[in-house]
Formats: sequence, structure tokens, C-alpha cells
Amino acid sequence: MVPHKAERLFDVGLDLRSAWRSLLSNPGFSLVVVLTLALAIGANAAMFSALQAVLFNPLPFEDPDRLVVLGEYSPTIDTQFVSPITYDDWKSRNDVFSEIAAFRYWETVNLEDTTHDPESVDLVTASANFFTALGVRPVIGRTFREEQNPQGGSEAVISHELWTRRYGSDPTIVGKAIRVRGTATTIVGVMPPATLNVSLGWGDVWTCLYRYNIQQQRASSYRARYLSIVGHLKSGVSLAQARARMTTLQHQLWREPTSVANGYDVRVRPVAEVLTGRARPALVVLFGAVVLVLLVACANIANLMLVRSTARQRDTAVRMALGATALQLVRALLAESLMLAVVGTGTGVGVASGSLVMLRAVRPDIPRITDAALTPSVLAFTAAIGTGAALLFSLAPILAMRRSHLRAAMNDGGRSSSGSAGSTLARKLLVGCQMALACLLLVTGGLLLRSLDNLLRVDTGFQAGNAVMFDVYLPNSRYPDAARQTRFYRDLVRELERTPGVRSAGGLLYFPYKPKLWLSSLWVEDAPVADGEQPIVYYNLAAGEYFQAMGIPLETGRWPGERDMWEQSRSVVINQALARQVFAGRNPIGKRVRTGADGPWREIVGVVGDVRQKRLDESPKPEIYETFAAMPMPFLTIVVRTREDATRMLSVIRGVVRQRDAGLAVANLAPLAAYVDSHAADRRFALMLLSLFAALALTLGAIGIYGVMSYSVAQRQRDIAIRMALGAAPAGVRAMVLRDGISVVLGGTAVGLAAAALTSQLLESQLFGVGAFDPVIYAAVPSTLLMVATIATWIPARRASRVDALGALRGD
Repeated sequence: MVPHKAERLFDVGLDLRSAWRSLLSNPGFSLVVVLTLALAIGANAAMFSALQAVLFNPLPFEDPDRLVVLGEYSPTIDTQFVSPITYDDWKSRNDVFSEIAAFRYWETVNLEDTTHDPESVDLVTASANFFTALGVRPVIGRTFREEQNPQGGSEAVISHELWTRRYGSDPTIVGKAIRVRGTATTIVGVMPPATLNVSLGWGDVWTCLYRYNIQQQRASSYRARYLSIVGHLKSGVSLAQARARMTTLQHQLWREPTSVANGYDVRVRPVAEVLTGRARPALVVLFGAVVLVLLVACANIANLMLVRSTARQRDTAVRMALGATALQLVRALLAESLMLAVVGTGTGVGVASGSLVMLRAVRPDIPRITDAALTPSVLAFTAAIGTGAALLFSLAPILAMRRSHLRAAMNDGGRSSSGSAGSTLARKLLVGCQMALACLLLVTGGLLLRSLDNLLRVDTGFQAGNAVMFDVYLPNSRYPDAARQTRFYRDLVRELERTPGVRSAGGLLYFPYKPKLWLSSLWVEDAPVADGEQPIVYYNLAAGEYFQAMGIPLETGRWPGERDMWEQSRSVVINQALARQVFAGRNPIGKRVRTGADGPWREIVGVVGDVRQKRLDESPKPEIYETFAAMPMPFLTIVVRTREDATRMLSVIRGVVRQRDAGLAVANLAPLAAYVDSHAADRRFALMLLSLFAALALTLGAIGIYGVMSYSVAQRQRDIAIRMALGAAPAGVRAMVLRDGISVVLGGTAVGLAAAALTSQLLESQLFGVGAFDPVIYAAVPSTLLMVATIATWIPARRASRVDALGALRGD
């Protein structure tokens, strides 16, 4: 007879109430399980939320899957930037994009208006069709018009964040006059909210990109590269087709005399890939790690449940003898597991919420991480893994619940379960799985640890200690020409050098690790090469005693003189990488070079040490430094070498700048060492979390093996007593127990090492100076696991060797 629905619901309710009473009667067991679940499920929920926000949430564009970023690269220097000439060729001759737009980001510039103090903002200058290409419409006003001032800058669009923060979401903001870089500009629109960054041309303020005189640039073979390009693929054109056709077009341009594309290939990447960058592999690795932690936690809880069910075998057998069915017993066990999972998952949601707060505070630089939240989909995922965990850790005790074992428990009178051997084997298998997963996490963490250590030890090429850096941008309204810009920076540097506690000061146009870099071809006098085959180098502009302030050594030659630096540039400094590549062992001092086909010749007066320009983990590339007088610019990054702790000099340096011009926004003022450390933050953060997860897995594994061996000793107490009564020495008993425990760990470690060998190759993009199969890590991790296993097994082994043989046999 099929039970009535109301009866089934009553039975389920009865099971849940019984499970709740049972868990309350064992608060220690319940608390351990709930806390273990809360940590594992909370970590999974937090990482899933981060993955969803950063990788899975759609970008705030129309057809984001059809948006790509284009760039040029050469065999010697990889860059995402494009020359204006090549952009013009691509725009007029491509057949794969419905829109192709250009932008240039300037980072920190002055924003001024009549109602607020000057502020440093991120400026992006973009072509008039930039927002059309992205498929973004303003929430207020409009975007640029093609017919505006050919010089650009007469109209501005601002971000939603700037609109709400600086202007209080003023609905009448359109038409407001502001100054950006000192140029009078009118706000014409406000963009919708978006957590993007300058890699996609998303800043605080947008002005229209200057309309370059392409014909003039072609006539002078102007090869500088500083534009970023975004394209919207035509309907029906795939990414692979776009790459193939753009490569064909680029190779056609190589053969044209007015093109500057020769020597460069084209790269086409999806917008999502550009945005997430290096954050993607790190987040995927961390999510894999928390999944492993959850599996370790489930194995540990399954062991606890198995011990608990074994201890209750006699009670279970009595219930079956009184008429309880196997289904009813399984249902009661599942009710306990689900009750634990519900409480653990609820607590895990709190853990996830706190973890997300920490994640957003510690790593605000991760793209779109501020969007990470406990959304309905994240809560659904959390509920699903909580339910899955309950089913997973219930599996072992359910499989152990066999009628033959329960009947044996009744026959033995509870003295010793005949099923204990099978239960012990199951528990050993679970511990072996725990140790395998812990081994996998420890190998991953160890590789990242060695990688981070190598990264922090890398020779940056400069001395970061006792130095301060900051950015300055001179507005055109007060510094409209090169003479005034030169005078300001010269006087500022000299004033800083006279400040007590300062050794030297100088500035650089494109500072190491910042996204702005300038590429140029290099001509060497008396060393003619075919057009387009000139070496490609980073171009930079140095001011004052920049090299001395940075601690960059002079390898040979001399520093440029004071007149050369500020009045009339006739000399340049090159780095060792350029000297090696271009001059191949010959002395470059006295040789003349230029960075434009019709530019002035400059004499090389010095060779300085190499500096890593783009990232800590990327080797230095050829670089040429002209003096400030060669091309005065309104923006510089200033470096000040101090005689004392850099942190204590921050307010002093800010005061010096304010004294020279109180209307300037001093941006990014910070110790140079902190700036360098921030560029290893992604690896440090990933290592911190992985270390935490590995330590948790190792701890759970150690607890698991301790529990298994303790229970095994308790179950085998009679056998051990017989051995000792027959003359077995305590040392032999200890060795037997230790051997059993270590054999479990060795099996799990072997499986873990094999899994690590298969998966560690996924980490290669995150490693620096260490291979995916580093022998040191693959030797250290098993040694660590064996040491932990020996410690965890020693206490049960010692207890076994102290069994009172006569008392145990008499009690039996």
C-alpha cells in the first residue's frame, strides 16, 4: 500500500525533528562539522561570486562578444599600441569591422571648475566614434560630434562615478564648463555606471582625440605608437576570420612605401580577455583550490559520520529488529546530514560575505571585483554545493550500513563490530583522498611561493628604498607653452633637491610599470638599414637627476649636462639592452642616433643599467632617454631620493609642490617601494589564499589520519592485547600502528603528486623563475606530509603500546 502524501510529509518532519535532537545531544560533533562546512562552503561561495563578477557577467556593451582590441607587436617588443598612420590604414581598408575606433589614455591630469578644488583624474582622448564602436549610450546628454574643433578637447563626456562623486549626480550637469589639462571644455554627456579600466579606454573624463595630420606624418615616416584600437566585428565575421584578414592586410601594408607597419604583426583579442588580463588564470586557480578544500572537508566529515554510524551500529540493528526498513534508516541519516548542511551553509553565507568585503578591500585592482556580491545566482550555487556536500559525506556511512554488519553487531553484543574492518578501510580511503588533495594544494602553493620569492628578488634595475614618487600634470591654462613647462619642472626639481632630507630629484615621462609606453624606430648614423628594418625601442624623456634619484647605475660614459637637460638637447642616454642589440659589443659612446626619419641627430653620452619597463616578470627591452629639453611635456612622474624614511617625507614633498603652485593636483604620491610592491600584489594575494587553503586541507588531513588511527587502535585493542600477552614489545606495536598510518599517507601522496603533475602546467602563466615540475617542491611536499602524518599517528601509536594486556583480555 502506497503511503498517503500527508503521511510521507509527517515521516519527513519526524526525521528532521529526530535529527535535530540527535545533533543537539552531540554538540561537539555538530560544531566541528558545521564550522568545517562553513569555512569550505563560504570560501567556495566567495570565489564563485568573484568569478561571476570578473569573468562571467556580461560587459556593459552591446554585443560584447563581437568587440575586440587590436594592437601591433614586433619580435623584439610586445605592445598593444598602434601608430596613427597604421590606424588610418586599418580604418579605411579593413573589411571585418563595422566600426573601428581609437583612444589614448593619459591617466592623471588636472580637472578644474569654479565650484570644486582641482582634482587628478584619468583622462581618455577618443575618436568621435569610440562610444558607437563600444555600443554604449550616455545616460544624460550625448557623445562627441564629428564637426567639433579639429584640435579636439572642446567637448567632454564624464563617467557616472565622477558625476556622482564630484557633482552629486547633478541632473543639469550638461553644459557645465570645466578645464581638463588646462583646456576649456564643456560637459556634453554622462556615461552609464561601469567598473572597467583604462585598458578598454574607460576613464573619468573623455575628450575627442586630436585629428592627426596623417599626410604630414606619412611624409615624415612618423613611427611612434601610442594609440589603442577597439573594433566591432561585422555580423557573420568570426574572431578567427578577423585575425586572418587583418594579418593579410598588415602584410600588404609592409610592402607600401607610405606605411609604417613594416616589422609589426597585428594582434586581435576579445575585449573580455583584455579586461581580465592576468586576473583570469589566478581566479580560476583559486576557485579550483577552494573546490579541493570542499572535497577535503567532505572527506573529513564523512570520516566523522562513519565513526559516528559505526559507534551506533548496535542501536541501528535494534531498530531494524523492531521493524525499521533500510530506507527509513537511510532517510534518518540523510536528515542529519542535510540538517548539518543547512546550518553549515547558512554560516558559510556569512563567511562568504566577510570574505568578499576583504577581497574588495585588499584587491580593488581586480577588474570588476567591486561587482562581486551574494547575488541570487551565487546563493543558488551555495545552496547547491551545500546539498551536494551533504549527499557526498553521507555516502560512506550509507554504504557501510549493510544488514550483515548490523546483524553481526547484534550477535557480538556491541563488543566489537565485525564490520569494523570494512569501516576502517573506508576511513583509510577517505584519509588517503584527503592527503592527495592536500598534496595537490601544497604543490600548487609551493610553486607560487617560489615564484613570488623569485619575483621579489628580481633586479628591477633601480633602488626602491628611501624614494618617493608622484605624478604632476601642468594645465595649459597656466603653462601653455614649452618654455613655461620647462621652467616649472626645472625649478621644482631644484627646489626639491634643496629640501632638507632630499638627496636628488628628477622626472620621467613614461614611468616603469605604468600602462603608457612610447615605441619608436631608431636610426643609427653610419649604419644604414633598409626602411622599416630599423630597431624598435622604447622612447622616454628624462628630467633633472632622474637616474640618480632612481639609483640607476651609469655603466659607461657620463650624465647629460645641465644645459643639455633644460635648454638645448644634443645628447641622449641609452640602456644596456639597446647597446647590446644595436651596437653588438662596440662602444656606443659618441655615436649619433635619432628616433624619427627626419628628426635631429643626438649623441650618445652614457649607457645606464636596464630597468624592467612593463612588468616585474618581463625582461628589460631596448630604451632610449632623451633629455627634457628635446620635447618638453606637461606631465611627468617625479622621483625624489630621500636621506631618511620615505613615508615621513610625503607631507614635506607635497608641501614643496603646493608652494610652487597650489592649484596643482599631486597624484599618486607614495613611497617608491610601495609602488613596486603593488605590482606583485596579484601573486602575493593568490599565494596568501592558496597557503590558507593548503594549510586548512593539511590540518583536516592530519585530523583525519589521527582520528582513523585512534579509532583503529580502539577497535583493535583486544588484538593488540593478545600480541602483547604473547610477548610483543611496545616498540613493535608502535611501529605497527605508525606503519599503517604512514602507508595511508604514502598512497594519498603518490596520487596527489600525479594529479599535481597533470594540473601544475595550468599554473605556468603565473610562475616566474620556476618550472611547473620544480624538483625542490616535489621533494619538499611529500616530506612535509610524511612529517605531519608521523606526528598525527604517533599519539595513537604510543597509546597502543601502553595497552594493559591483562586488563583488556579480562574485560573482554
